Amino acid sequence: MPPVPTFDDATNASIASIRRRQNDLREFQLPRLRSCSNSLTVQQEYAAEVREDLEAITRLVEVSSCITLFYSLIMECQ
Repeated sequence: MPPVPTFDDATNASIASIRRRQNDLREFQLPRLRSCSNSLTVQQEYAAEVREDLEAITRLVEVSSCITLFYSLIMECQ
């Protein structure tokens, strides 16, 4: 079995932030959008919030990947 990876504090914080945002999307935002029977304007606002959070998650994943790669390269050089 491969060893469990360990991450620096910044990566752990990014992972926690990603998980919180995913949970918010899954548990609150998507159900709210699905059940919305308000005006089209309100539905569009809810959809825009979902898109913004998905984009934020994407950026966090990209940054976390870069940090992890950078960290692993530093560890290899030591």
